[in-house]
Amino acid sequence: MTIFPTASTLLTASASSAATQVMDSDGPFIYTGFRPAFVMVKRTNSTGNWNMLDTTRSPYNPNFPLIYANLLNAEIAVSTFIDVTANGFKFRTTGTDFNNSGDTYIYMAFAENPFKNSLAR
Repeated sequence: MTIFPTASTLLTASASSAATQVMDSDGPFIYTGFRPAFVMVKRTNSTGNWNMLDTTRSPYNPNFPLIYANLLNAEIAVSTFIDVTANGFKFRTTGTDFNNSGDTYIYMAFAENPFKNSLAR
């Protein structure tokens, strides 16, 4: 039996936005309204990599390793990048690809459980 969700059972399954960062090793919290399963971050006001993280390969905080979508090296180990929370994510480090003072970044996030009654951890 296949069950298809209806519009009334779905909550927002994705979020995206842009923000200018203030460099702080205990960076900003990004509210998405759900626990992200996948996050992609890109610096927009200068060159930068497409940084991707997911909770499948790294289900616990701090979330690592990091994948660059635009480079040949598939995966790199990052000691701390973001913490994934029940309603968003929080930057935990600084760098030119993420959380650098005065730079503008875009992000895209997809929900771990895109249904109305998603479970927080």
